[in-house]
Amino acid sequence: MHNEALRHRKAALKIAQKVLPAAHPSLADCHASLGNTCRDLGNHAEALRHQEAAQRILVKVCPPDHPILAHGEGNLAITCSRMGNHADALAHQKVAQAMEAKTLPSDHPDVGLRFYNVGNTHGMMGNHAEALVQFRKAEAILEVALPPGHPHLLSVQQNMETAEDELTKKDGADGKIV
Repeated sequence: MHNEALRHRKAALKIAQKVLPAAHPSLADCHASLGNTCRDLGNHAEALRHQEAAQRILVKVCPPDHPILAHGEGNLAITCSRMGNHADALAHQKVAQAMEAKTLPSDHPDVGLRFYNVGNTHGMMGNHAEALVQFRKAEAILEVALPPGHPHLLSVQQNMETAEDELTKKDGADGKIV
């Protein structure tokens, strides 16, 4: 199914490149969709190339505080993370977080999810204390913004437990009383 989607997305991009100006938002959308499909198929280098192309177009055509730019940074972060490049992933998450802080209310669920994503990236880097800080911020927002038992809220809480467990293991290995 993904291979068929890949074929269709490549065809759509080819058509878009023929009929649209180089800096058209629909062309950016084609690149982003193709990039996400490539990422899902494990072709991270091609995914990154298309996601970066989409972001370059959007930076030209959108106001600097447009939410789609934060979304694109998030996509780049996911791809970098899957490539094992967590430092770049964190940098993209931080850019997205700064953009969303300017455009969304502080209690918006997307702000909470961005804290969650930043926490996940810190966790993958072994920074469990910072991950826990970010998860707590995410939980504080999502507990208010989402209904109890929402999957996003449950994921945050599970990752908080994992970060706490990792910190307990680390503290135990360091000889600290936990």
